[in-house]
Amino acid sequence: MPLVKNRKRDTDLRGFDRVSVMLDLDRDYSTCFHLQVDQRGCICDDCWGDKTWDPRWFVAVQSDATSWTVEAAIPLLALTSDPLTHGHAWAFNVVRVVPGAGVQSFSQPAEAPEEAMRLEGLGLLMFMEEAATTPPKPVMPPAQP
Repeated sequence: MPLVKNRKRDTDLRGFDRVSVMLDLDRDYSTCFHLQVDQRGCICDDCWGDKTWDPRWFVAVQSDATSWTVEAAIPLLALTSDPLTHGHAWAFNVVRVVPGAGVQSFSQPAEAPEEAMRLEGLGLLMFMEEAATTPPKPVMPPAQP
């Protein structure tokens, strides 16, 4: 499938192999941010169905005859102004929909997003503090007389 050169926002992705990321920052399991990318590099995003939410995010897609990969980045400030602290958790899921073949997901239950957003099955994304890594101090050999 060739990549789309001039991408438009909120394209209808239903006929294409696609990946959806759902992020429920307050873990109420009833609302979420929803970011989607298809095999052509087209995107669709909404905040609980509100398509006027248009964050600035970045997507790169590569494909060949048998596979495709996507790399995406969204600035934290597009989602929240709250700092991420040790032990903070968001509810989330990653869902792949292959038309005519089925749905794969990180957590269950999950459906194609146009059928039903199954937020009760979201997993947890935990933010953990990185271990302090202090480089070892060089050991100096004893002074020679």
